[in-house]
Amino acid sequence: MISPDHALLAWIVVSFAMTAVLPGYKAFTWAFLGAMFFLPSNLEESFQIPGLPILAKDAVVTYGMLPATILFHWQHLRPRNWRDLLLIAMAGFAAYTSVVNGLSLYDGASTALSYMVQMVLIIYLMRVHLRTRDHAKYFLKSLFQLSICYTAFLVWEWRMSPQLHTEVYGYFPHSFLQMARGNFYRPVVFFGHGLEVAYLYAAVVLIGYAFLRNREPGITPVTVGFTVIGLLSTMSLGPILFALFGWTLMKIHERRAVGPVVTLVPFGVLLVCLHCCGDRSNFSFILEFFRKISPDRAESLDYRLYAFELYITNIMNHPLFGHGTWSRGRIEGVATDSSLLIYLLAYGSAFTLCLYAWYHCQLTFLRRKLNDIRKKEKGIDHIGSALYWVFWLAVIYNFIVEGTVLILVVMCSAYVGDLRPVPGEAEAPCSGSSPVPEMLQNDAAG
Repeated sequence: MISPDHALLAWIVVSFAMTAVLPGYKAFTWAFLGAMFFLPSNLEESFQIPGLPILAKDAVVTYGMLPATILFHWQHLRPRNWRDLLLIAMAGFAAYTSVVNGLSLYDGASTALSYMVQMVLIIYLMRVHLRTRDHAKYFLKSLFQLSICYTAFLVWEWRMSPQLHTEVYGYFPHSFLQMARGNFYRPVVFFGHGLEVAYLYAAVVLIGYAFLRNREPGITPVTVGFTVIGLLSTMSLGPILFALFGWTLMKIHERRAVGPVVTLVPFGVLLVCLHCCGDRSNFSFILEFFRKISPDRAESLDYRLYAFELYITNIMNHPLFGHGTWSRGRIEGVATDSSLLIYLLAYGSAFTLCLYAWYHCQLTFLRRKLNDIRKKEKGIDHIGSALYWVFWLAVIYNFIVEGTVLILVVMCSAYVGDLRPVPGEAEAPCSGSSPVPEMLQNDAAG
């Protein structure tokens, strides 16, 4: 058994060393993916570096890579994307809402610092080290290859029960009873919840399909099939439908360009759902549809809508800046996985608008790049298409679950994240163990 604290502290050293000796894009790829796939999750009590947020798998990537980047990659430290100022504004609102709600300035600063360390700085490190589209493709192909190997852990836990996290780190990161599905189980491995694994694999399946459409060497129907097995083993209907919807949208996109209105659809869906969530009977037709597919999943969805119905009053009591923390606004005994609800209840609409405006910027930029490629190259960027629809669907899924887990945000913004040519930085093909040649396949546009 490994001490969770020791594993997290050791990864700071590993991340620093990789950043010092490897090319930046490889260092970020393996420091980030290694942490997400293998470090302990949801550690409630851990060693705390004075003045910094509690150790977590995403934070240790920042702690290790940021100082090494300053020392060894300082020439690339420059403002990369003005749209990322929305993330800084989001952290500022997270701090301000604590003060407005009577909490101390220290509490507000701590909340803002946590968002900076666990999300904003990771996005910035991604901008620094994945500077070209080839670098981003290296990251995505490495993610796909790692997911193929990781499928073995998923299948084992699907049949034997999610025990790996407990066996390695000595505790289970969530409620074990929630992982039971009849005589089988939802795998968790080293993530915080089975849904995190499921949504990640839904995205990976779509990325694998995109690689397959591009005839990428080493990507075959068999390798994509392994990730499909991983997705099915999660026994989560929502993520499986996520993958099916994404595949359908990708096929439509092969024949039609994406218009600006399409990019606004997820945010429109969220607004309509918010407007209707005061009475869950407004969603009765959706519940009836799911009852025909899976009564258990329909019951789960009904409970999520019930939670929103109860929480909407609390949200409207503090609409602009929220309650300061989730615990101050929550209703005892009523749980939720909805990112949208948690953001609105804890930090208010100002914070939430900044975050979703940033999401919209990512989608808008990628839509324009995909349409430019369609016009100029007479081809389709299947990788970009897969990531566009992954992010597009993840935003909609925010209404009921945490659809945009950090790894999805990073992998999508890595590719779409305004990777414009930087003076003096040519976009040369990557070298290394996972070479990624040019991904554009000149398919005829319909």
